[in-house]
Amino acid sequence: MDFELELIHRDVINVQYILTLLAKRYDAEASEQGNIRKLILDTVAGEIDLRTKRELIQKFIDSTLSNVESAAEIPDSFEDFWE
Repeated sequence: MDFELELIHRDVINVQYILTLLAKRYDAEASEQGNIRKLILDTVAGEIDLRTKRELIQKFIDSTLSNVESAAEIPDSFEDFWE
C-alpha cells in the first residue's frame, strides 16, 4: 500500500510540473512557445510515469490551451479535458 501511495504522490508532482510548464508556455512570447512545447513533450516522454499521458497532454496543448483565458485557468481546464 505504501508503494501505491508513493506512485500516486509522484504522479501528482509530475503532473503539477507539467501544468507549471504549460502556464509558462501560455505566458511566453510566440517565438518561445514552440520551444516550451517541445520541452513539455520531451519531459513527458522522458518520464516513465508520464509516457502514457504524452498523447493526452499533446492533444490538450493543440486543442484546448489556446481557448484558455489565463494561465491560472490551466489546471482546471486540464482536469476538465482529462475527464
